[in-house]
Amino acid sequence: MQKTSSSPDVLLGTIHHESLADKIYVRLRVAIMSGQLAPGQKLIYRTLAEEMGVSPTPVRDAVHRLMSDGILVMDERGAAALPEPDPVRFIEIISLRIDLEGRAASYAAAVGGEAAARELEVLHEQLEDARTKGLTHLALEINEQFHFAVISSANMPVLEGLLRSLWLLCGPSLRFLHTDDAPKLGLRHPHYKMIAAIRAKDSLGARNAIREDLVSHGRHILGKIYETLGQEVPTEPPAAWVNATD
Repeated sequence: MQKTSSSPDVLLGTIHHESLADKIYVRLRVAIMSGQLAPGQKLIYRTLAEEMGVSPTPVRDAVHRLMSDGILVMDERGAAALPEPDPVRFIEIISLRIDLEGRAASYAAAVGGEAAARELEVLHEQLEDARTKGLTHLALEINEQFHFAVISSANMPVLEGLLRSLWLLCGPSLRFLHTDDAPKLGLRHPHYKMIAAIRAKDSLGARNAIREDLVSHGRHILGKIYETLGQEVPTEPPAAWVNATD
């Protein structure tokens, strides 16, 4: 019997396994999101291929995909690179994160409780341990896990996808969080307020904790971006962060 044009195997074919380019794409996304790659850093196909033990072709495919996503740009010589530090762009990204991540935290708190709070406590303890030991990349990865544990709890997959894209866009700047003059918040860290809000199912408290976290750390990163560009560092946080939608 002849297959009709509506047969799924005719239209889509069979997917046997994740391609090598897909795996490289995911690995590069993780490296970017966790701040392992610096703003303005070039991604050279052959160098990356040697580091990963693969041929340049799947690396090129993965890099082109990241360029299509808007995560990478092409520099003046035609090489793929992470965007240069841009304070206006960073202010916009953090403004969106305050709004959207605050919304996710609010929903997460509504369904929170002791178990969810304890999971966050464990992650923050691991984060502080990594910071104490000077394990910068590990600390950034655990910080990401903390935030997305909250975001995932909101059970809003579209919102989570948007936030992952925003994290990718600001990922390279996160390395500024681990300079010698970065804020040392200790027990004043907004993560503790987030944990308390999740435990108490306090939606407004969770939203406010996200805002405090992003503004306090965002100001430090923004200052470093201005310094990198040789510009004066503002003394007040951007109005867009203070006036973000409640």
